[in-house]
Amino acid sequence: DDWLFPKSVETQVDFLKNNPDYDFVFTNFSYHDMEGKFIKVWAGQHDKIPSGDIFTDLFSLNYPESVHPHFEMTSKKIIEETGFYDESIPIWVDWDFRLRLAAKYKCGYCSYVGNAYTIHPGGLTSTLKKEVYLSNLIKVIEKNKHGLDRYPSTLRKKVLKKINMPVEKLTLAVNLFNGRNSFFKTLGFLSRYPDQIRDLRFVINSMFGKKLMGTLSAVKQKLLKSVPAK
Repeated sequence: DDWLFPKSVETQVDFLKNNPDYDFVFTNFSYHDMEGKFIKVWAGQHDKIPSGDIFTDLFSLNYPESVHPHFEMTSKKIIEETGFYDESIPIWVDWDFRLRLAAKYKCGYCSYVGNAYTIHPGGLTSTLKKEVYLSNLIKVIEKNKHGLDRYPSTLRKKVLKKINMPVEKLTLAVNLFNGRNSFFKTLGFLSRYPDQIRDLRFVINSMFGKKLMGTLSAVKQKLLKSVPAK
């Protein structure tokens, strides 16, 4: 369900030939729906995409919208040395592979939009249970965090804090899905990640349960109906 655009392979092969210090490369990509309609490009012209040693950026998902790179190209030899996909992981398997790749090898980036990522409503991201999504996120983090040992402690703490944000948020989402709102846990989450207040609907639901938002929505509709039309 994903595509390679014309010159995608050629562009990446040329990049590796012309930049021997890099071991693998990935390009920019675009999002499309199932009918092939263009939605948006992953990285804009003002986004700074990491290259070289990208392990800490990849581990903390320090990319546009926290979406890790796709469509990397490297040699068969490097893939064999890295190890193939871990088939015991039903999701995050590509992220796990790229973390193992980035732990050993240097990465280059091409701004050329060489690929299309199809947003599939029936994909694993949409259909897997949140508990499975969460448990495998934690599994990949635990499996690969030893790769942070070679970095300064301040950077390790920063990276671990950043990747812990989606873990905490997904834990709250699992609790909410199972009918358990978490007022104090959500408050603690906001104290650590204050920028997450922008997801206000999730924060309110997590603190007070979904019934409150339903009640507020119903009150809003009644108020709107009571206002005379001009």
